[in-house]
Amino acid sequence: GKYSDSVTRELPILKFGYYQSQSQTADSPKVFTLTPAQGSDPALGKITVSLAPSLLGTLPTAVDYLLNYPYGCVEQTTSRLFPLLIAKSYPDIYGSTLKDRNLEAMIKTGLTRLRNLQSSDGGWSWWYGPSSPYVTAYVTEMLSLAKAQGYSLDEQMMSSLKSYLLSKSTNQTYDQQILRLYGQSLLGIQQNKSL
Repeated sequence: GKYSDSVTRELPILKFGYYQSQSQTADSPKVFTLTPAQGSDPALGKITVSLAPSLLGTLPTAVDYLLNYPYGCVEQTTSRLFPLLIAKSYPDIYGSTLKDRNLEAMIKTGLTRLRNLQSSDGGWSWWYGPSSPYVTAYVTEMLSLAKAQGYSLDEQMMSSLKSYLLSKSTNQTYDQQILRLYGQSLLGIQQNKSL
């Protein structure tokens, strides 16, 4: 026919290669050897070396990796929020990692994303679908940390979460029951319950 449609989109072309990471430790003088992959062209690659006097010194690099992680399922969003909340509590350790970042906006965006990903039954799944007691316990742990740091949590989200944690299901495994009780304890829900 005489009608047509098209879309033009620019795609970045990345250099061929892969990211390789190595960690080594020592508690006395030691020589470490860095060996590029066989057949690699030194002109096309780079090596970054980070040194720290203790494992504590490696945390900013690890946090930076999590903050830049590009995906956003429930677990990944939660795993990004944890270091944000922890880093906020320890600015002396994480200052260089957090400079030029709007920490408050990142935390609020993450909390909003979790609210939007919450399942209709009040729990969370990996993506969309039936709630997982494991994922829900992980999110609950992070939400309790956010609340302890003074963040306002969506009332409907928290009410739905409490309902999920208190719901009874006859086909729960022992582990799933424990995870629900753990979530209840994080939220301060008191129950006289034995397994």
